[in-house]
Amino acid sequence: MANPTIRDIARLSGVSVSTVSRVLNQRPDVNEETRKRVEDVIAQTHFVTNPHARGLKSSPAIVPVILRGRENPFLNQLAEELLAYAREADCPLQIDYIDETENEIDAALRMCGEQNCKGLILAGSAPMEDATRLAALDIPVVFSTVSASFLPFACSVSMDDAHMAYLATDHLLSLGHRHIAVFGRADHPSDAVGMRMQGIQACLASHALTLPEESIVDTRFSRHAGYEATRSFFSQGTNVTAVFCMSDTIAIGVIRALYDMHLSVPGDISVLGIDGISSGAFSIPSLTTVIQPMTEIARETIRMVTMSEVPLTSRHILLPGKLEARESTGVCAFPDA
Repeated sequence: MANPTIRDIARLSGVSVSTVSRVLNQRPDVNEETRKRVEDVIAQTHFVTNPHARGLKSSPAIVPVILRGRENPFLNQLAEELLAYAREADCPLQIDYIDETENEIDAALRMCGEQNCKGLILAGSAPMEDATRLAALDIPVVFSTVSASFLPFACSVSMDDAHMAYLATDHLLSLGHRHIAVFGRADHPSDAVGMRMQGIQACLASHALTLPEESIVDTRFSRHAGYEATRSFFSQGTNVTAVFCMSDTIAIGVIRALYDMHLSVPGDISVLGIDGISSGAFSIPSLTTVIQPMTEIARETIRMVTMSEVPLTSRHILLPGKLEARESTGVCAFPDA
């Protein structure tokens, strides 16, 4: 086999990637029969660990943190909170950012295959069905900011996205808005954005309203993407009076674009976001948002990943957020539009 990987060794040996890692790092917590089987496969395939992994043999085990979304300030703030709690728990983290379009499961397996890992955290993730591949790692796996309740081998802690999106939509409806656009990608019904979409649609349905397909705008989670999507959407003519943004980052771009188009916020268009990033309170106008319980999410994430038992007892925590009504939402100026 040309250039076998640690995952190849695990597959051929019939063990987990973490077991191969323990053999490579000469850890004592591997029975001799398993150790010999792995070492035989290593010899037969002429496997050579990469220099970086060899350098970690005598280093303490780490916990990789895969953050999905390089342009999301919320994840930057979450990373700081995670690091703070990890220091208190003597839990060394290694932060790795990936693009929101990348596969975080592949990224996680790659990191755990190259390093000595004692746990794994995935934040801003979309726990698709292929996340079951992580079960082979045989280490605590925690999804942070997104519920992964369908994964029996993992834990998760997140805001109750569906419920908070329901409340946020109800806030817009209470102001008289009946034509609402939603900006933000919803790739999968089980990820955080998918749950928010369910909450939005449930609230609209409770008022005998629907969300037209043309009012759902697929955009990346960045200020620039929100800006460009707004210019395109509103230049085509629409009766939309409020924009529900799937992140504050998108919302800030939306507000700027509306200003450049000589549309008033909230006089002409109300704008609402989700996350509660610090810059939203200082935008002009200040951003109405759903504030995620970031401190609680970070604390519970570190507590879960440092639990010693493997397999980890599966726990899935949903935390309440807080709807913060600020200047960017107001009474609909065109209630009969």
